[in-house]
This record gives sequence, C-alpha cells and structure tokens, in this order.
Amino acid sequence: DNSTRPLSFTTEGVLNGYVQVHSFDIQESFQDVNEVGNSIVSTSHSGVFLPTASYTHTIYSSATKLIVSGNAYSENDNNEWQERTVLFAFDLIGGKAVAHSVGEVPGSVLNQFSMDHMKYDNFDDSDYIRVATTTWAQFGLVDDVWTQIEDSTNQVTVLKLPNAESNSTLMEVIGVASGMGLGERIYSARFIDEKGYVVTFRTIDPFYTLNLTDPSNPYVVGELKIPGFSNYLHPVNDDLILALGQDANDNGVILGLQIAMFNVSNFTHPTQIQKYVETGYSSSDAQYEHKAFRYLPESKLLILPLYIYSHNAGGYFDGFVVYDVDESKTAFSKKFEISHRNKDEDKTTCWDSAYLPSRSLVFDSKVTTTKQHTVLSHDLSSGSKQWALNLDSERDMNSDKCWFWIGG
Repeated sequence: DNSTRPLSFTTEGVLNGYVQVHSFDIQESFQDVNEVGNSIVSTSHSGVFLPTASYTHTIYSSATKLIVSGNAYSENDNNEWQERTVLFAFDLIGGKAVAHSVGEVPGSVLNQFSMDHMKYDNFDDSDYIRVATTTWAQFGLVDDVWTQIEDSTNQVTVLKLPNAESNSTLMEVIGVASGMGLGERIYSARFIDEKGYVVTFRTIDPFYTLNLTDPSNPYVVGELKIPGFSNYLHPVNDDLILALGQDANDNGVILGLQIAMFNVSNFTHPTQIQKYVETGYSSSDAQYEHKAFRYLPESKLLILPLYIYSHNAGGYFDGFVVYDVDESKTAFSKKFEISHRNKDEDKTTCWDSAYLPSRSLVFDSKVTTTKQHTVLSHDLSSGSKQWALNLDSERDMNSDKCWFWIGG
C-alpha cells in the first residue's frame, strides 16, 4: 500500500539533516517597528528532515509548488547500496510554504532544470513532478578485481502528488522514460509543457526529445547524435532551442565553447541548424549559471560572459561577448566584445578578495556588464564604451591585502 509504505531511505539516520523554508511577503508595508526601531515583517517557517547522505540539495519552484531535493542511498535485498534522489514538495499558499509530500526516484539530479511541476488539464486535476536523473555506473569485485559491473543509466521519472482526499503524504511513481545515453550522464535537461529535452554525453552528444503528453507513459521520441554537449537549453519558441555548451571531436576531446540552435519542429527528427564555436580553451559562466545567460528575443542577440585562456599574445580574453544568433541568417556571428580585464593592470592594481558575479543588464539600448571587479556599460548597437567602473581602483598595493584576479 503506497499510502502507508515507508520510503526506502528512512533509516535511523534520517534525522541527521534538517532543511527550513522561510517565507515572507516582499510587498508588505513594513509599517510596524519593534522596541529598537527596526521594521517588523511577518514570516512563516516550514521544515523537513533529510537523510544523512543528502550532501547536495537542489531547489525548484513553480507558481504553486516548491521542490527540495537531496541525494540519498538505499540498501536493496542484495545488500547493495543504490543511489536515490529524495524529493520534498511544499505547497505555496498565501505567501507561505506548507509541507505537502515526499517521494524518491533513482539516480541524482543535475540542477533545477532537471525538475518540473506540471498540471495536465486534459488528463486529471492532479499535480505531477517530472525529474531527469543519472544513475551512476556501479563498481564491484569480479574475480577479486575491482571493476565496473554496471553502466550508468539516465531516466525521466514522473511522480503523482497525493491530493487532499488521499490521506497520504507520499508521491507515487507512475511513469518512467529510460534508455537514454547508456554509459553516459545527463549534461542538461529542460521541460516545456508536454515536451522534454535531455542531453547526455561521454564521447558524443545525444540530444533527446521526449513526449510527456501522458504522465503515465513518458517516452523518447527523437534522438540527434552530434559531437560535443550542451550544458544549458533555452527555449526560443515552440520550434527552436538555443543551447550553450562545449564542442568536441568524435573522440570526445573538448574543442571550445559552443553556441548551437536546434530545430525541434519535427519532434521525431530534431536537427542542429546553427553552430558557433570559440576555439581554444574557452568557457562561459553561463554554462552552469543561467542568470549569466541573456537572450534578447526581439534583436536576437545573445550576451554571454566568456573566458579564453591562452599564453599567446592577443589570445587571452576575460569579459563578455554580444553574439548575433539570428537563425534566419547564414551563420551566427560575434557582434562585439567587452573586455573586463587588461592583464597589464595586474601589475598596478590591488584586487580585493570580494568579486562580482558575471551578469548583464540591458536598458535603453545600453548593456551593462559586471564581472569580477569591474562594471562596464556599452551601446548595444555600436559597441562603443559608455563608462567604466573599477571597484578596486583606490586600493593600495602597499597597505592593502591584495589578491589575484580570478579568471573565468
């Protein structure tokens, strides 16, 4: 009976970890003050205990649900420990997070885009969670030799959340789509309504499309095998997915930062219609932090932080690039660069240990970028610099503690 069955990870160590969710209304007037004159804001708190092995946590939120996930391990009947992801769901009601239900799926999630909350209006009135996970390869002794005994696997699991009438707090697994990237791991995932996208990688990049129309029967529809991989998938419209990752050769050797566009109008046969590669040892913070990724749909410009490491003169770069990613043109192109670091300044500048994350803002046809210790503004059309601010310009190399500029 799923309504009363304890989850497999619930051992005596489950109380070793605890997560709290604090909620408050940011639009509250703050008119009340306490005895020392500080403003008072009303808050609510909700918490859950986590299994001992939950050393990583991922947070996902929709308009009505908050999902907290953590890694755990469960022991099967053969005394083998299996990797699991534990999911805790909270209802978001009136500015408060109220604990709702708990569930588990095999493997581990990559990031928040590996989870998704969905209500199927044409199916029933229940809430569903879709989760993309990788179950890592298993190792063991074979003839007294420590070796791999199982390949890694990847899957998308659909869980049904209990409704108020069920008197249960356990999610129910009702559908699984498997068979993606045997021996590989998930590098990116994205759920968009009744469609799903998963990228796995080891030596090539299978780009999978999934039909999630029926939550009890999710399945892989299409597969595109190309070199390299994508870390982040950004929907441009119903037919186009903009992807950021790394290019690679047929042997899986990384070649440099890659921007690609996928056409998914034929869901069974997705195609890559554009590709731009920054050659050399190049990477972007936006591969792992989507807040550093800025796509402008009207002008079809992409603004990314870029780091290129090179000992050659003119090969090094640390800043931002504005790309033209208009899919109707012959090819993607670089519009202009925004350099945030002049290596010659390292000899005369005392950098602080604090630094800014890589972010871009666009307002009134101007792009403002922050990276490490500088803030710059440029005209988005011409690329001309409007102003620059070095936050560490007044630090003294003789009296202040100085740090290296952290590249990347």
